[in-house]
Amino acid sequence: MCACVALGVNQARVYRVREWRGHLARAHIARGARQRPPLALSGVEQDALLEVLNSDRFADKAPASIHAMLLDESRYLASVRPLYRLLATRACEVWSWEITNLEGLGRLHPI
Repeated sequence: MCACVALGVNQARVYRVREWRGHLARAHIARGARQRPPLALSGVEQDALLEVLNSDRFADKAPASIHAMLLDESRYLASVRPLYRLLATRACEVWSWEITNLEGLGRLHPI
């Protein structure tokens, strides 16, 4: 209690945080390893998809554009979401932006 008074921290909050962290740790242990989804791409499918995504033709294209171009050619390898998942191995690794929602010249205010 002396540490709580010295630091100006509510003692009840300290106990609540301790309990919450313990609950998270117990939930993580109880959950165990996650099973592979039944519709997940196999290793061979992932390799084939990565080969297409890393080709010179699609080097500067967003995954959604690649998906649309492949569909125009009647080739379906995967949906858009797995394309992003294969290209990004960690958070904030793939960036894409959509320019269709930007204001054009017709919406600018006159001077």
